[in-house]
Amino acid sequence: MLGTAAEGATLPGGHPLSEIRQELGLGGDAFPWEMLDPGPAPELRADAVTGIGNGVNASAVGEMQESILGRVFAQTDLAALGVVPVSVASGDLVFPRITDGHTAGAAAAGAEHAASQATITGVSAVPRRAVARYAWQAESAARLTGMEPALAGDARGALSEAIDKIVIAGSGVAPQPAGLIDDGSGITIDDDPAAASAFKTIVGDVAALVDGRYARSLSDLRLLVNSETYAAFAISELSVGSGLLLLDHLRSRTGGVTASAHIPAEASNISKYLVAKQAVPGRSAVLAVWGAGPVVVRDPYSRAAEGEVSLTITALIDFQVVRPDAWRVSKYRSA
Repeated sequence: MLGTAAEGATLPGGHPLSEIRQELGLGGDAFPWEMLDPGPAPELRADAVTGIGNGVNASAVGEMQESILGRVFAQTDLAALGVVPVSVASGDLVFPRITDGHTAGAAAAGAEHAASQATITGVSAVPRRAVARYAWQAESAARLTGMEPALAGDARGALSEAIDKIVIAGSGVAPQPAGLIDDGSGITIDDDPAAASAFKTIVGDVAALVDGRYARSLSDLRLLVNSETYAAFAISELSVGSGLLLLDHLRSRTGGVTASAHIPAEASNISKYLVAKQAVPGRSAVLAVWGAGPVVVRDPYSRAAEGEVSLTITALIDFQVVRPDAWRVSKYRSA
């Protein structure tokens, strides 16, 4: 076929190339040589390919094999903190908010009460990609029962944990937004304590966050701490032999104390902990999710010649603090 076209011979009616030339508006026996251009080479990712690891005896695979035991991921902290997911169809998401306005007050009979100007600002959320990806050889999947669904489940868990971590501890450096405990979130972060945090100091610091607006009682406060601070609270007594432990006291008085894998570990004897003030209903921070949620793409084609299959899960998300005063980042000093 190509030889006939290249030599300039007349093609019979109904020949596929005749139809192509007619569609492209080519006269005579002109040939669309662009058809021979393979185009840019496909991108080949340097993926780390998951194989069958040590301890899985190849001779036993498929014979006496238990189900694949998955990794344990941190449970989500977002619901407890009141972070509300918002679905976005397309475009950026803008949250207008009134940050300052009129001060109402009593007025004398007949006196004019002048209007004041309100300050309305906006917080914008823009889509950012969160991605989990695996690649594996067809031979490995054939030998290890349940490999593909196990990797798919692991990828979903990894993506969910990554989104939680971004919300709590996002660095604010592109492509990550500023998380709740980051300096760029707009939330007040306490100074480093000058001395070790005693029982009464912690109780006083927490009680001081009851401001009558965002928190009207201790029960409106919820604490999120790292595992080291949780352990320290669990053994800190009001006084030696009193039996009154700081953790028990806080749990019985506040909305809860929870350990999170996403609060950074202690550094130089100091740990941050997050306090959510939950007296005000509605949004104080928002996780925006574009589309219907995570999109799963299974690709057995791109590297079919190598026998490689990949699975990519992508979510378009962003996180924004809407009411910074409804949060506080406090600090605990161990020594």
